[in-house]
Amino acid sequence: MIKLNLYLILFFITNVAFAQYQGPIPLLTSGYGSQGPNTVSVINITNDHFALKDISVFQPTGTTTPIPTICFLHGFGGNDTTYYIETLRNIASNGYAVVFVPYKTVGVTLSERYLTLYNGFIKASQSLPTIIDTTRVGFFGHSFGGGATPRISYRLFTENNWGGKRKIYLLLCSLVLFRAWCY
Repeated sequence: MIKLNLYLILFFITNVAFAQYQGPIPLLTSGYGSQGPNTVSVINITNDHFALKDISVFQPTGTTTPIPTICFLHGFGGNDTTYYIETLRNIASNGYAVVFVPYKTVGVTLSERYLTLYNGFIKASQSLPTIIDTTRVGFFGHSFGGGATPRISYRLFTENNWGGKRKIYLLLCSLVLFRAWCY
């Protein structure tokens, strides 16, 4: 039994380490969900609560007036834009600013994570008022970020009067079930 478990662990590790997703679904080339007409630029802002990871703002290249903005709340441990790069670029290529605020996941409390997100979105909006339109704002969260989305968006909507013209929030919560749980 121990030998079988060791083989399964090694199989899992090698598959994860060397696997490259090929995908059965081809990239959309037109219509809803396809890449937009804009090229995308990224502006990085110092993150006051996580010195190792900047706040990143994705936006259509050449943006000169405030545009609708999506605040993206990443999943637990997903504090690098490379994990979500295709999604972030796709949204920005369709004419939106996308704000990505990394937060620490180890050695901090839940309140500290929420405060990092809240303050990061505030800092981005104050740093880039010619790009970020807080009157037309949406919140998009994945996994832990999906769970944080209602609290962070509510606080920005009520305390900072964000979303005066339009409010959107999407929750993408992940649930992992192990095979043993199904029995």
